[in-house]
Amino acid sequence: MARDLILKIDWIGGNCPVQAEGWVGDKQLYFRARWDGWRVEIGGWDDLWVYSEEYGTGMEAGWIELDEAMSFIHKAVDIYRDQYREIKDVDILSSDSDSGSNADSGSVTDQ
Repeated sequence: MARDLILKIDWIGGNCPVQAEGWVGDKQLYFRARWDGWRVEIGGWDDLWVYSEEYGTGMEAGWIELDEAMSFIHKAVDIYRDQYREIKDVDILSSDSDSGSNADSGSVTDQ
């Protein structure tokens, strides 16, 4: 599950803003640090996941070093993986209970 969500950074750089683009599994990742905060977006229009934090004051976030940006990206991706794992566990539990009720009623479901 979560180990399938491999982080791949295609590009990172810049100042004001510092940005990165890449992938987490098959979902696009975008990182942006500017002004007094940073954020990571994973997914697309229909399933966008966002994590952000404040950083410094004024324009400090836009001048972070790339290794610090990568540590922020890793932090957000770890949180995403944990939440993804919890969602998958719930989906597995609900599909197990659903299939059990279908088996009891004698119905067949194509999967």
